[in-house]
Amino acid sequence: MLPPRVQALLVGLRFPDLDVPRGVRVLAAHFALRLEEVAAGASNLSIGVELADDSQPFPRYQHSVHDPRYNVASRSRSASTVTWYDANGTSWAIGATLGSPSIADLVQLVVDRPGWTAGNHLTLLVSG
Repeated sequence: MLPPRVQALLVGLRFPDLDVPRGVRVLAAHFALRLEEVAAGASNLSIGVELADDSQPFPRYQHSVHDPRYNVASRSRSASTVTWYDANGTSWAIGATLGSPSIADLVQLVVDRPGWTAGNHLTLLVSG
């Protein structure tokens, strides 16, 4: 019997109103995920950042998901990524919080953009 098909996901995480001035040196940046499901095995995520001066919001209503402006996959993703490999996968307890590896270099890509200003929005694009 073949194992069940595993589908990769692409998720956008938008961080609003970041009080980070343009060009500042980003020394540290992380985010956390809370586990909602339990599965055995390793997980391997690729974290990128949307290359936008001020990331636009995701749709509020289901009927707008077909609008290409809101499609996560159509957003301009950095070539630079950070790998988040967890040998334990999601075998942790439901409700556990896992901290990401450093994403400082990804944040730096955005805050160095000429159109970035403090108070703008940043979107991480996570696949795996």
